[in-house]
Amino acid sequence: MSGPAPAAYDVSDVATPPADPAPVVGASAPASLTGLWIAKPSNEVTVQLALLNDGGFVWTVLSDGSATGFRGTYQMDGSRMVLSAPDKQLAGNVAVAGANNFNFVADGSEANDAGLAFTR
Repeated sequence: MSGPAPAAYDVSDVATPPADPAPVVGASAPASLTGLWIAKPSNEVTVQLALLNDGGFVWTVLSDGSATGFRGTYQMDGSRMVLSAPDKQLAGNVAVAGANNFNFVADGSEANDAGLAFTR
């Protein structure tokens, strides 16, 4: 897909986290997780997850030349991540694997589901 993502899922507001980020109300992701993350579950599908400094997120799925997604706020509770939007919620477990990788396995996934491997 070429060109910018649709305005509803614009990730241009993703910023590099400051050296000493301002605290976010609630249990948001640590500063080490803020930024733009990419997962490629197949050659045809790309998932972009932008975790913003203000506790917001943008989840975009690029497939077959089109983009869909949702945005809202996120919370972390230990290794649990909850992405909440007005009309949906996505929650699961996060396993951080270094500064530039983490794995997300959504609640309700099959036992053998490896989840999404995000990198930046």
